[in-house]
Order: sequence, then C-alpha cells, then structure tokens
Amino acid sequence: MEVRSGYKLTEVGVIPSDWDAAQLRDLNPFVTSGSRGWASYYSESGAPFVRITNLSRELIYLSLGDLKFVSLPPNAAEGVRTRLNEQDVLISITADIGIVGYVDSSVPSPAYINQHIALVRFDPARTCGKFVSYFLASENPQKLFRASTDTGAKAGMSLATVLKIQTALPPLPEQRAIAAALSDVDALLGGLDRLIAKKRDLKQAAMQ
Repeated sequence: MEVRSGYKLTEVGVIPSDWDAAQLRDLNPFVTSGSRGWASYYSESGAPFVRITNLSRELIYLSLGDLKFVSLPPNAAEGVRTRLNEQDVLISITADIGIVGYVDSSVPSPAYINQHIALVRFDPARTCGKFVSYFLASENPQKLFRASTDTGAKAGMSLATVLKIQTALPPLPEQRAIAAALSDVDALLGGLDRLIAKKRDLKQAAMQ
C-alpha cells in the first residue's frame, strides 16, 4: 500500500507521521467493569445504572432516555470501583461488542455500569478521553474490535483484551482540538435532525 508523504501505515490505519499508535495499556489507564452482584441494589429511583442499551453506534454520547436505577449504601465497594467520572470511556464487552460511549457532563452523578461494559479512565494531562472515544468508534478500530473478540461459548472481551486495543495518538493539544471539532459536528447534525423533525410535525399538523 502506497502511503503519501507525511503519513505512515500502522495497525490502526494510515495516520500522520507525527502521531503515535499505542495500545490502551501503554497509556496507563484505570480499567474496570461492573459485576453481577447488583440485583439487590435495583431501585425505582436513585443513581443511573448504565447498560449497553444506553450506548449507541450512532453517537459516542450516552442515551439517557431509558435508564435503570440503583440505590447503594454509602461507601459500597462496588459503587466506589464502578462509579463513572466525567471523561471516562465506556466499551461494551459482551453481546454487541465494541460500542463506545463517552461520559460527559450530561450524565448524572453518581452513575454506575453493569458487567457488560468496560470503563477506561485516562489521565487527562496525557490523553483526551473524548478523542479516544471518537477514534475507537470509527471504522478501522471497529474492525479491530471484531477481530480481537475472545472466542468461546459466548462472544466477549476480557479486560486484558480491552487493554490491548490500539488507538491513534496525536499530541494532546491536537487530540483536544479534533475532539472539539467532532463534537461541534455532532451538535450541528443533532440540530438539523431536530429541525427536520419539527418541520415534518408541522407539515403533518397542517395536512390534518
């Protein structure tokens, strides 16, 4: 494959020559997942309990319209370990593998994850979680997700496999600039979708 000047071929595809390609473990993240022991904490209200249905392949932002809730005792060990922080990256690791989510300020706090989701938390002084989320949700990394799925009776990914996921890594200021630009595009497309829906509703009302 011929690569243009100023670019290089890596496992994650063709990237600018001043970018790096790294496994997530090279960035020394905190990585965990929920456990199966949450049933006793289910509640009609309380803290959001994020499941795969709250992740989407269309956007990296969490869908908060169909939330389940949990009520934990103060300082519960599971809560301390799996509580979401802003800028966390979420990855589905069972069933529909490789759906990527990003925890922004719209996610209520505290919020927690179930056992089907991996939480990856980077040092924001080194890595922009939003950039990594956008990158992992793109086409080439998604192919790598499918290729790295652990085989067995049930398709899934272990946390060790999550740490082996490859990401492109521009310099930090560029990560932040790219993430901000992509976020602006998402906001624009969301606004256009709402405008189209509003016009459709108005047209239907006028016809009736």
